[in-house]
Amino acid sequence: MTLGVMALGCVDPVGDFEEFQKMARSKSSAPPPSCLPAPAEGDLDISGAFIGYCKVNFADASQALMLGTKFTVKDGTVEAGLTPLLTTATTLNDTAGDPPVTTSAPLLGNQFTMNFGLVKISGKANAISGSDIELADATFKGVLISKDKVLAELDGGLIKPFALDLNPAGDVCVFLRSPDGVTLPPRPEAADFACAK
Repeated sequence: MTLGVMALGCVDPVGDFEEFQKMARSKSSAPPPSCLPAPAEGDLDISGAFIGYCKVNFADASQALMLGTKFTVKDGTVEAGLTPLLTTATTLNDTAGDPPVTTSAPLLGNQFTMNFGLVKISGKANAISGSDIELADATFKGVLISKDKVLAELDGGLIKPFALDLNPAGDVCVFLRSPDGVTLPPRPEAADFACAK
């Protein structure tokens, strides 16, 4: 009698990762043009708990990074605190264990440009590959759509797990208010990232 042996796991983990890098770079070479709309008019107070869904242009909408976000608006300045959420998060309490990052910027005409500098995110929050992420000069160029919705272009550079320029248009974050400060709002669909409304 002959017994079969079955091996589990990656046959070529290095090759698989290199293929992933090639796919990401090829898909990001011709990003869609920016189509963030004009901001809403009037005074809007976005203070409160939001979730940010951030999609890089080579990824699927279902792979968007989820960021628990607390906005505070005061005296013409908007402050944002970002906390990465688990890929399996069902509430804003399901954090990935990464320390939150916070910064602020002037809010002018319901628009802002907010630089978080170096941002490190563990693989538990990365639905694309499960690898740890590092972003350099991570910047959100945001527009207030309503008191419950903010759209932003993500700029800067991915430096881990591989290098990728995020400054070309097409990397979009959709921030939606949590109805009660804990519950996640419905996930945005692909069209919300491709041409944010």
